[in-house]
Amino acid sequence: MKRFNSAAGLALAVLAVLGLAGPAAAGDEVPFKGSFAGERTERTVLTPTTVLDRWDMAGTATQLGKFEMVTWAEVDFSTLPVTGVGTATLVAANGDLVYADVTGHSEFVEPGVVRIIEYGVITGGTGRFADATGSYTSSRLTSLITNETAGSFEGSISTPGS
Repeated sequence: MKRFNSAAGLALAVLAVLGLAGPAAAGDEVPFKGSFAGERTERTVLTPTTVLDRWDMAGTATQLGKFEMVTWAEVDFSTLPVTGVGTATLVAANGDLVYADVTGHSEFVEPGVVRIIEYGVITGGTGRFADATGSYTSSRLTSLITNETAGSFEGSISTPGS
């Protein structure tokens, strides 16, 4: 995976992740936050105004350590702001998975750069994240020229099944 290197995204890529914590006790709602960078790796045209995008990203987060994330989003360009709906799968350092349903929108920041804001609702996972619940908000800058992206997310997660 190519790392984000444009000037706009580089600022986000150097965001420090403060307060990294260990695994949560069963049922406790704990902070869930991190930073990531990556790129759009696939785009499929569905209709003249909608596409299905795949984003491959990696970063560091509380409860996950180093992680990888794949987000699939159906993006509707007929709306203003441009909106999307899809799913995210986060893979923790030990291989456990976190699943989320995501909705979002984008806004222009400057020529060639948009901010994508996504709202994730955690719907479960595997391993220590089986039956996980919670939510997060993600904000990332994306180059329309290189398809690279970098940002951060913040929310909370509860793991009643651990």
